[in-house]
Amino acid sequence: MRAKSLFVFLLVVLAVAGCASPKFNTPTPEGYIGETATPVPQPSVVAATTPGVDGTAVPVGGVEVALALVQPVDGALAKVNGAEIKWADFEPELIRALHSVTQQYGVDWNQAENQALLPQFEDQVLQNVADRVLLRQLTDEEGYKVDKATLETRIQEEKDAILASGQYTSWEQFLEQAGMSDEHFARLVEDAELIDQVAKAKSPTTQAEQVHARHILVETEETGQEVLSRLAAGEDFAALAAEYSTDPGSKDSGGDLGWFPKGTMVAEFEEAAFSLEPGTTSDLVKTDYGYHIIQVLEKEMRDLDEQSLDTQRQQAFADWLTEKKATAQIEIITKFATE
Repeated sequence: MRAKSLFVFLLVVLAVAGCASPKFNTPTPEGYIGETATPVPQPSVVAATTPGVDGTAVPVGGVEVALALVQPVDGALAKVNGAEIKWADFEPELIRALHSVTQQYGVDWNQAENQALLPQFEDQVLQNVADRVLLRQLTDEEGYKVDKATLETRIQEEKDAILASGQYTSWEQFLEQAGMSDEHFARLVEDAELIDQVAKAKSPTTQAEQVHARHILVETEETGQEVLSRLAAGEDFAALAAEYSTDPGSKDSGGDLGWFPKGTMVAEFEEAAFSLEPGTTSDLVKTDYGYHIIQVLEKEMRDLDEQSLDTQRQQAFADWLTEKKATAQIEIITKFATE
């Protein structure tokens, strides 16, 4: 959960809360940032103008248009276990989030439908800020700390990774386009380091039961029964996978999926695979992808690969935060969107 995860942390809107963003009216996006090999998105490349209702060219509205619609609020916006969140705590994250979604999706804030979603967007950002306040409270209570030397090293690592991406000519350009100050960036890095610490502590194991399996995926039950009959007659599993399987990622390797732990496959497939003993073959297993015939080749405790370990730790952190939030006193005082 180093550089690649911090890119996610910095550039999506709700890194800790994990809530869905409003569905803005945008040009076709490249897709939401995922959890693997995430490049820093380039600045928006949408046209400088967009057709108006009368066919004339209307300038595309950037972040400054959205910010002009934002009305500061006096007093506490929210309370987390009694700690107040005020506008000065909320505004920097709102600006960063607006830059992120505008650049990534090319949101035109001159469009009325996007402006109508701005209050909902503000509500989600406020929830994210509340979650981050709770994170700091909880980690302080449980003794997690980021010392100055570690923080400085981590900040430099992230700076180096961002500049090495080739998307920015200088650090100042990145900060401007990301809508952040150095201080805000450092705070996000510190939060990411705390998340790392919690995730590793709550998921200390680096091993898990795994199976080495192969499968044949077909579209219909009839075809599946045909494959099962041929297997029962002694025909080769790999040859039948090459002939029948509709899974392009494994059919040419005899249906081999390699080793995988729990939490990797869809539930129905996973339940069947882990219930089989090595050398045995399942009946038809239906999932949203079709009908699977699964054969387990090996099963044992194994070290998790980096991606599986990262996934396990992220899930451990999410479970911990969900459990703690259930007993936390989080009061959202200001609601920007009307019901």
